[in-house]
Amino acid sequence: QVVLFRNIIITIVALVAAIWQGKEVFPGWSSLLLAAGVCYFGMSGPLQLVFNQFGYDRDGFRGMLLSPAREVDILVGRCVAVALMSWGIALPCLIASHCVWPLHASHFIATVLQMLSLTLTTCLSGNMASILNPISTRSRSGHVHLAAMLISMMALSAAMVPLLPAFALLAIELLVKDFGWLGSVPWYLIGAAVTFAMVVASHRPLIRWQGELLRHRR
Repeated sequence: QVVLFRNIIITIVALVAAIWQGKEVFPGWSSLLLAAGVCYFGMSGPLQLVFNQFGYDRDGFRGMLLSPAREVDILVGRCVAVALMSWGIALPCLIASHCVWPLHASHFIATVLQMLSLTLTTCLSGNMASILNPISTRSRSGHVHLAAMLISMMALSAAMVPLLPAFALLAIELLVKDFGWLGSVPWYLIGAAVTFAMVVASHRPLIRWQGELLRHRR
C-alpha cells in the first residue's frame, strides 16, 4: 500500500504544483517532457511490485504454483493486474497534463505507445528478478539482500533500454523542427511505434520461456 499510494500522492502534488505555477513558467518544448515524466513516475509505483512478486506474498504463490494453472498463466495474470493499476494512474495524469500543456497529436499517441512498451518490458524484467532472486519481506533481520537488490536494479535499467531509441528520435525531431520537410516528420511517433511493435512481437516467446524457467526453479 505504501508503494502504491506514495507515488500517487507525489504525482498529484507535483502536477498541482506545476499547474499552480502557471503555463508561462515552462517553455513550450517542455510540455512533452512534463507529461512523460508525470506518467512514468506515476506508473513506477505499481510496477515496482513486479520486481519482487514472489517475495511479497510467497505463501500465496506456493498455492498457485501447486495448482493446475500453468506457470506462464500465473506470470501473465500478475503482470496484467499490476499493469491495470499502473495505467489507472498514468493515463489520467497524461490527460490532465495534456489539458494544461496541450501536446501535439503525434506526441500524445507516441507517449501512450511508450507507456505500453514500458509496461511490457518492465513486466518481463520484473519476472526475471522475481524468479531468479526474490527478496523475502518476512525477514526481520538487519541483513541487506545486496545481490537481490542489484538484480532488481539491473532489471529496471534493462526495462528502460528499449525506450531509448524513440527518445533519441524525439531529440532529432526537436532539433530539425525548423528544417523544412524534415521538421514535419513525426520522428518520435515512428520510433515509439517501431519500439512497441518489436516489444509486442518478442513478449509472448519471452514470457513463455520465463514460465519454463519458473517451473524449473520452483
